Amino acid sequence: MRTLIIAGLVALLAVMVGLLYHFSQAMAEESSVSKEVVYNSLRERILPLRIYKSLVQMRTQIRNGEKPSADDLKALDGHRTRMNTLLDGFVRGGMIKAVTGRDAVLRPIETQVARETVRGVEKVWVPLDTDISEIVASGAADLTRIEKAIAYLDKNSQVFDTASEALTTEEYAYNAARMSSLEIPRNIVAVLLAVGAGLVIPVTVLLGRVRSSADALSQTVSQLEQTTKDLETSSAELARSKQQSDLILDTVLQGLILIDQKGVIGDKYSREVEAIFRMNNLAGMNLLNLLQRLLTEKMYNTTRDYFELLFNKALKERQVLKVNPLEELEVNFSKPEGGFVTRYLGFSFRRIMRDGEVEQVLVTVNDVTQRVQLEQELRASEKRKERQFDLLLGILHVEPAQVREFIVTTGQELDSLNGVLKAEDFAQATGGGSKADQLRKTLDIVFRHVHNIKGRASYLQLTYFERVVGEFEEKIHLLRHRPVLTGDDFLALVIAQSELRNDLTELQDISQRLSGIRQPSMQIGTGAPTRAQQLALPENEKANAGGGKPGKPTNGVVAPGDDIIAGLANLANTIAGRQEKKVRLETSEFDVNAFRTDIHQTIRDVLIQLVRNAVTHGIETPEERKKAGKDVEGVITIALLYNQEGGVEGIHFMDDGRGLDYSKILRRAIDMDMIAEADAAKYDHDALAGLIFHPGFSTSEGVTVDAGRGVGMDFVYNAIVEQCGGEIAVCSEPKINCEYYFRLGSRNLAGAEEDADAESSRTAALRN
Repeated sequence: MRTLIIAGLVALLAVMVGLLYHFSQAMAEESSVSKEVVYNSLRERILPLRIYKSLVQMRTQIRNGEKPSADDLKALDGHRTRMNTLLDGFVRGGMIKAVTGRDAVLRPIETQVARETVRGVEKVWVPLDTDISEIVASGAADLTRIEKAIAYLDKNSQVFDTASEALTTEEYAYNAARMSSLEIPRNIVAVLLAVGAGLVIPVTVLLGRVRSSADALSQTVSQLEQTTKDLETSSAELARSKQQSDLILDTVLQGLILIDQKGVIGDKYSREVEAIFRMNNLAGMNLLNLLQRLLTEKMYNTTRDYFELLFNKALKERQVLKVNPLEELEVNFSKPEGGFVTRYLGFSFRRIMRDGEVEQVLVTVNDVTQRVQLEQELRASEKRKERQFDLLLGILHVEPAQVREFIVTTGQELDSLNGVLKAEDFAQATGGGSKADQLRKTLDIVFRHVHNIKGRASYLQLTYFERVVGEFEEKIHLLRHRPVLTGDDFLALVIAQSELRNDLTELQDISQRLSGIRQPSMQIGTGAPTRAQQLALPENEKANAGGGKPGKPTNGVVAPGDDIIAGLANLANTIAGRQEKKVRLETSEFDVNAFRTDIHQTIRDVLIQLVRNAVTHGIETPEERKKAGKDVEGVITIALLYNQEGGVEGIHFMDDGRGLDYSKILRRAIDMDMIAEADAAKYDHDALAGLIFHPGFSTSEGVTVDAGRGVGMDFVYNAIVEQCGGEIAVCSEPKINCEYYFRLGSRNLAGAEEDADAESSRTAALRN
């Protein structure tokens, strides 16, 4: 009987020990599985972030012309599947993979708050799940759908965070209830074991082990709770940091961009960047490709090379930043209504290093248009002041009447230019046929007008205008040598003409201001003022100034004879001084008053060109003249030309220089395709002399301020033959002299204008 009792006790003890072991193992297993499930739930909390990262990476690859790999697509699909599994487990219960890879049971959630939270997650998740499935199925070929999914995640990321916290809280509650249901029977069994006195020691040992397991479980739970709190704290800090950085990027007035070694723009950049570049969604785009649309090819190549320098760790950053070619960049943005708007952008760069490598570069972009435009206005103002000062100094030595004459005559030339340079005349002009011939003829007309202005400026020693008009001539000279001309080519001339008119307006303003300060000087010892001084007098005094009937003016301006001679002498000496020559002007047998007053200006302009041509091409240097047995001082003679009856019929002009070089004229004419080389023998000296009046013809080896344009003699021909209806004859003896005979005819003599006035009066009387 005793044996049976002992056996029964032993059997009962074995059963209780087995039960105690079972409950202890169940609690340990529950603790382990719960730990894995909670850790897994915490990992699933960042699933939307992993999906977001995968989508952004695919968008960047596609924008750079790359195709997302199969591994990238598989990873994205894996994130989607895990999210679906987690939601199914919490809603309906089921098996999920724990962190260790083992299967873990997830019971359905029961609280009302948790169920509503999960339903909200499912409502947000379903459209995203559909988009991701189609992205994976299409191989990420649809960039629009990827961008749509990214925007969707940005908008709804808070929903996933809230749901993750709710689900984790639910798992904690379930785990606590489950542990409580196992701990009660475990304690009952432990008490029963203590009843048997003979089992005290084994029960004590077993309970000690159970207590150790419980303590270990409690410690694990505590660690798990602390880890969760740490994760929540880190997430909150990260959220605050992200919110602050986003606020900074949204409000900073600079464009801030991070680019990698390929020039790809990072996900985060300041909002000002989109305003500067007038584009949205710049993340993943290549900055170099963005700039290529705005830069010239040369500047784009320079920028590309500079980006390589920025990422070259062998070069010091300070040295690289010193050669920044984008500190001030002019760009043109197209406007929706058409046309372009010009802006100025300033770029600066800073390297971001990691492990000794240039990982990224921080690019700072500023719209510096306002500053640049202000600097331009200041420079223009300074330039305008310098120009006004040059104009003021340039006219102090000139009589006010001569300045006013220059203003009026130059204005007339510019008016003529304005008529020639009408935009509608060039609108349909092309580079071929009769249109092209007309364009070249127009160019010759423009050149004559401009060259005449330059001649008048040099005649009065107005160096500023001489220089500016010389630059104008250079533009025309370049157009002359273009193989094909179009109407658009004349735009530069229209602009130059407008700028010259502005200069003339400023000259007029300065002249008017000076007129109130200085009075024109009068010749002492004469009974009457000079013609130049008459122009400086008030209108009511001009009629009574001096004796005799005043000559007929042209547009209110008269070219006085005395001033013409003095101006020509000054002009000859000025040009001779530049060329280190000596020259003397002989004019004792010349009187411009022998001709009609309305052609005095024309005669003066012709003589200006002849004097310039004679000093530059005809008169030799003192050394050359001494070797030729001539006086070191060259002589230019201007006289009246008489007919056989002794009456005036024109002008005789001669210089005792080297004369015409007929062989040089012939070679130049052949080079310019004016004559065929096979026909060269047919041209005698008279025919060759006639070539010097051809537009663009010059024997000068280069272009200087005094020669080389081939316009001066063309102007002379046009003035004498075309305007005055006269004739020109040239006689030259090589190495001795060169003479010009200008026959103007009786209609251009002084008496002709009085006859014309009398005829007009008779006609008017008959009409009355």
